[in-house]
Amino acid sequence: MGVEVVIDGREAIPVRAIPFITGWKMSPDMVASALARTDLAQRLEKVPAYHLLPDGSFAPMLPKEWDGIQADLQILSDKLKAKDQIDNESYPDWRRLSVPLLPPGVFVWKDEFEKSFAYVYSPKRMTIPDERPGDRELNFSPMIPPELREIIAEGFTKPVETDAPSSAEKPMTTNERNTLLTIIAALCDYSAIIPAERGAASQIAKMTEDVGAPVTDDTIRKVLAKIPDALESRKK
Repeated sequence: MGVEVVIDGREAIPVRAIPFITGWKMSPDMVASALARTDLAQRLEKVPAYHLLPDGSFAPMLPKEWDGIQADLQILSDKLKAKDQIDNESYPDWRRLSVPLLPPGVFVWKDEFEKSFAYVYSPKRMTIPDERPGDRELNFSPMIPPELREIIAEGFTKPVETDAPSSAEKPMTTNERNTLLTIIAALCDYSAIIPAERGAASQIAKMTEDVGAPVTDDTIRKVLAKIPDALESRKK
């Protein structure tokens, strides 16, 4: 599954996914500096970032809004490097901890990013030492560590808000089902909702013809709902 999200009918890329789709050619600090327009070499020309609003709409982020994010990433980098006993010892921690410092619910348009990345990383503008096949390509279905998948999607997925299921909506146990069928059959006889015939099953079957469905859990509930009216009619 790709990292793209669809917003207002258009494909977008969460900024937290950019390090992965670029193969870490653009690390989180580079993403922030590019969108802050402070890194002239890596600047993503004509690629603004947008943030989602609570009502589902979105608004552009100004370059200056990335200044604080850049500072947070620099602080993290300095702290990790200070603990290094050997060069790049903290690099795995950097990859894990830097991504969440990019803001959630922030994205760039996919087509704009593709065009700008191809320009910035074109052979005419940039030389890649020991270049390998695919080094300049974007991978929109990258391998992402499981612990970072939800972090990348944060802000783009809303939890499904549902009411707690009532007992009437829960599947019936076998005992509950048999008990209710017995009650229905007895009430059918008592109230003369249907003519008494042999066996509860045939009575229930006839009664459920009005419901127009087989004797499922839902059908049983519908039949039970009809019985009070039938009993009231009999009183009259």
